[in-house]
Amino acid sequence: MKRFIILFTVAVITFGVIYLLNNPDLVEGIWLYMVGLFGVIVKFCQVVFKKISDWFKPVAPVNKQVPPPIKPADRVKQLFKIVVPKS
Repeated sequence: MKRFIILFTVAVITFGVIYLLNNPDLVEGIWLYMVGLFGVIVKFCQVVFKKISDWFKPVAPVNKQVPPPIKPADRVKQLFKIVVPKS
């Protein structure tokens, strides 16, 4: 079914191009639409190219600052502050 849709699309585009080549006066009525569609296609290609190129940019390493290890005695003090508040 996919193949039929692709072949049908190619046939319609080919028929349209041949029809417009045989009747060039029809192009006068739709040339602005064709130029506008071409502009949208170019803009879409630019956006897609930028997104794909962003995928392959090298990622800068993140400098994570690791906090110093907490001593067990300091941990007990922290827990005691949480459990028993000063009054």
